[in-house]
Amino acid sequence: MAFQTNFKHDMETRHEYKDRRVAAKTAEQASCYQAVDLRDKSVCRVTGVYLTLGHGDPHKRKERHHMIRRSRGGLHEMANVITISAAIHALDHAGKIRLSGDANLTDGLGHFCGVKYEAVTESGWRTVGML
Repeated sequence: MAFQTNFKHDMETRHEYKDRRVAAKTAEQASCYQAVDLRDKSVCRVTGVYLTLGHGDPHKRKERHHMIRRSRGGLHEMANVITISAAIHALDHAGKIRLSGDANLTDGLGHFCGVKYEAVTESGWRTVGML
């Protein structure tokens, strides 16, 4: 006799599984963003301007940026996420600047130095600085 199971009663349904995974990812993201906010103190790592969520001015609106994009396998980890303004975020996604590296890395004085900030020029990418 073959083993039979009633999927809906004996196992988690696909919808239940999906809902559980979405909730876990949402909690993971919220935890990461909270830690990034504490680390970066709501200051844009590129411009040094204090930012707030929902501000009308894109130069003062806080956003978090995954340097390795989620669509390319980037994780909700502090080393991969930085605080930047909406205006800078738009430049990055438009391909005009590039941010990469380890957002947690600091020098001996406690200054951030692990994020490479590059801008595109006519002759290619130029390093602007380390953030």
